[in-house]
Amino acid sequence: MVSELKTCSNCAKRVRCFCDGSAIEMSSLSDIGRERERIAVERRRAEEELQSLAGKLTRLRKQDEYLQRRGLEMLKRGLSSIEELERVEQEEKDRAAREKLARPSEVEPSDANVSMAFPVSFSGFGLGPMSPSTEAFLASVGQGSGDENPQADPSNASHA
Repeated sequence: MVSELKTCSNCAKRVRCFCDGSAIEMSSLSDIGRERERIAVERRRAEEELQSLAGKLTRLRKQDEYLQRRGLEMLKRGLSSIEELERVEQEEKDRAAREKLARPSEVEPSDANVSMAFPVSFSGFGLGPMSPSTEAFLASVGQGSGDENPQADPSNASHA
């Protein structure tokens, strides 16, 4: 390095200075900068492609799992195509919906034996004091096996 000119010896010989005096030419630094930028662009493209491929791989895995499940169901039913399986399943679904609409609403068997009796005391409900006849009526409502309809009983009708 030629100290009085603050250039490297190569620049001093050429008469023109292409460096900052640190013995590294500015054009070399520019070349490195351009190469780094090119690599950064290429890396971003590769990352985008990788993300796209990862999404494609996930979709393909899901499709494979779906086809495996549907194919097994198709074979269990003795059908020859997934389209036929879908048609049969739709027919079953439609039939079940028609049957549900056709049958009257049913009481669950476990609900038939549930007593509708009210607690004898309603003090916890904040209703205030009740007459003995009101308390007796409320206590009698729903008594029995659940087969009776106490509201239809003429003896209870006088209390309503």
